Amino acid sequence: MPSDERSEALEQSIAFARQNQQIAVWDRGKRPYALGVYDSTTRRVHPLNDEQAGIILNRDPHIAREWRKWNRMTQNQGSLIVLSRERIQRVLEGAGPDEDDHDVMGLA
Repeated sequence: MPSDERSEALEQSIAFARQNQQIAVWDRGKRPYALGVYDSTTRRVHPLNDEQAGIILNRDPHIAREWRKWNRMTQNQGSLIVLSRERIQRVLEGAGPDEDDHDVMGLA
């Protein structure tokens, strides 16, 4: 799939996920990283390095559960793209996910 079409498909998935109050989407495209965060201002995905991804997966049980589920289902083909940059920042700074995060649904 050409890059423009893939970007458009990702944008549609992100819009759908947000409408459904989901925190992440699984992108099966080939990417050199396992976990990324979507920046709605630039409309780009920013990859997390291995250390950051490890911190997120160890400290945020909801993201970790979704990562394991989708990674297993796709046989490690793709990346988890988290839609909340603020959530990622909180966790990387040592705080846990928001108290309200238990209400958030899974993936698109």
